[in-house]
Amino acid sequence: MSTTRGIRGDNRFYNPPAIRKLQQEREKKKRLEQENKNKEIILDRQKKEEEEKRPLPAPDECSTSDCSLPGRVGSNLERFLDCTTPVVKTQYLPMTSTKGWRTRGPEHCPYFLLNDLWDSFEEWSAYGVGVPLLLNGVDSVVQYYVPYLSGIQLYEEPSRRVCVTRRRAGEESDGDSPRDISRNLYRVSLEEKPCFGSSSDESEDSPGDLVFEYLEAAMPFGREPLTDKISNLSSQFPALRTYRSCDLSPSSWVSVAWYPIYRIPLGQSLQNLDACFLTFHSLSTPSRGTSSSENGQSSSKSVAPSKKLPLPTFGLASYKFKMSVWSPESDVEEKQRVVALLREAEEWLRRLKVMLPDFGHFVSHSGGSAWR
Repeated sequence: MSTTRGIRGDNRFYNPPAIRKLQQEREKKKRLEQENKNKEIILDRQKKEEEEKRPLPAPDECSTSDCSLPGRVGSNLERFLDCTTPVVKTQYLPMTSTKGWRTRGPEHCPYFLLNDLWDSFEEWSAYGVGVPLLLNGVDSVVQYYVPYLSGIQLYEEPSRRVCVTRRRAGEESDGDSPRDISRNLYRVSLEEKPCFGSSSDESEDSPGDLVFEYLEAAMPFGREPLTDKISNLSSQFPALRTYRSCDLSPSSWVSVAWYPIYRIPLGQSLQNLDACFLTFHSLSTPSRGTSSSENGQSSSKSVAPSKKLPLPTFGLASYKFKMSVWSPESDVEEKQRVVALLREAEEWLRRLKVMLPDFGHFVSHSGGSAWR
């Protein structure tokens, strides 16, 4: 007993080997954790500095799939229109002189394929498009909408038919021409209704030759999503995918019906977001020898070619729409914008003499109660 005491002495800080080893392991672990924590802090700081230095993306690089990101400004209606605007891949047609030779300038004619437009709806048709909304000024939710084909008309202009002929030169014929196929499908979709806006129309303001039309008349619960519907229609009329926007008359258009499916998070005020929308989009872009202003688009030689082309909404109709939910009460300009978009859609259909079932239903069921 005394021998052991003599070796260890009365040193109260003496630790046996086992305890000393345990303490060393703890200190090593703590030191590693602190080093890792410092590394994370440094990495986060570097990441923030890089993000601050990184330039903002150009408007044509933005995708409508980013609409669910927080921080977007504007009214709920503005966010809806922004998120449901299709964005297609832009292709360019070289400008030519009157003699057919390419000019030396860098000017190009932008256009898109209808197939690229339908592809842009593929994800939305399967999962819906998320629209970030602000309820009561405090509650942030994401409402999802599924697109359905409401109506579409494709017109050809005689002056643009040269462009189509050049494109199809050398292609093998599939038997019936797209024009013949479209005539048959047009009669089926209209159930032998009068042909408005066709080549038989001799009026000066003729929209061109109507080569394809589809007007949906089924109830919403009996419809298939937009991409599925296009797939079925294109099996009868393949040109529905191959047409270029520069081949089509400015009177060509498509209407998309947007119906809500669910929202995140769920809440008691779900009935406030049961509004349905009908958006109208142009399917035409300027062709060779035409100015961009003819299609309502401004042109500028200084603007660099864009990789993406948005197709903004030029007409809008709604059902179960409450202004108090979708726009601030004090925003007079927003109210005027809604009325103007509805009037634009009505004038468009009246000019083309089109009876669109969805539009008639939306307008007849909105009434005065729609603008609360």
